[in-house]
Amino acid sequence: MDSNLINTLGLDKHKRRSKTDKVNRNFVCGCGKSYLSYPALYTHIKTKHDGSNPQGTISNIICSSKKRGRPKKPIEEDIDTDKILAEIMMLGGTSDPKSELVDSPLFASILQWQAYKGYKENDVKCDDSFAMYLIDTAKIVEPQNFNQIVKFVENFRNCLEKHPEPNAKKDTKSLPEKLDYFIQHYIPLYIPSFDRKLATSLAVHFSQWLLAKGLTDIKLSLI
Repeated sequence: MDSNLINTLGLDKHKRRSKTDKVNRNFVCGCGKSYLSYPALYTHIKTKHDGSNPQGTISNIICSSKKRGRPKKPIEEDIDTDKILAEIMMLGGTSDPKSELVDSPLFASILQWQAYKGYKENDVKCDDSFAMYLIDTAKIVEPQNFNQIVKFVENFRNCLEKHPEPNAKKDTKSLPEKLDYFIQHYIPLYIPSFDRKLATSLAVHFSQWLLAKGLTDIKLSLI
């Protein structure tokens, strides 16, 4: 078996991990159970849920849509980002991101990008992508639900500031990977009251939006 696949699926034959290991339990069932590997999650779903994936189940298998080269042009028509919002009953209505984010550190970015139509991928930094995402989401989500999305984005932004990676670039390419740490570790430690299933769905929605916009080549997979 390919070594990369072994590492991805958590089957490293050189390191045997204990079932009681609380670290790197990145494969999460929608019922709340978490596992060290995808096969363990698969077995749990097959035996406990008759093979049906509960809403919010995340395999945490992150795959690249391309190997190298420049990002492709936006592929919005190929990705149905609205489907996830519909599944979690958030799709419908409109909101005003300016009024909802007037006290947010992202307000300046909201004003900058409020009427954006085109952009160069390399010019879009993390805060720019957050603002663009909220502007786009506000067009299809009513205020009550939009507030939940705002909280998700602002807490994810706080996570990046509290736990910066040494010498990391502040671009959007690796944001889907950083969402994993946010869901698995930051939320339980700093904001345990935030609905983890909702956060998981929004994490996948945001990562798919980034992919559709050409701001990343990484896809966060939800099973």
